[in-house]
Amino acid sequence: MSNLEVVVDPSEVGLDAARLARIRTHFGKYVDSGKLPGYHITVSRGGKLAYSDMYGHADVENKKPIANDTIYRAYSMTKPICAVAALILWEEGLFEMHDQVKWYIPSFADQKVFRS
Repeated sequence: MSNLEVVVDPSEVGLDAARLARIRTHFGKYVDSGKLPGYHITVSRGGKLAYSDMYGHADVENKKPIANDTIYRAYSMTKPICAVAALILWEEGLFEMHDQVKWYIPSFADQKVFRS
């Protein structure tokens, strides 16, 4: 399957196409050596997709290639990413540590929390 459609030239959003091209070389080595089964990496800026690349297998045993709709097991890898993103927003003054999540995500308004 082909990559997601890149909608903007990287230079239009302040990115260097040559540096982005190094992503495949870097991560491709991990796939080729068997350290990663595969990857799908996208880079966007200002809501515009400037780079997309996938390589390797979603299912190594059956040689099923990675596709745009491949579902990945991320386990706990999202926690540090979310923490860094939240701290960046906090540094920019977009929220305070005492703010309630429901102020930003209304669906959290009626969450029940177990207290022991």
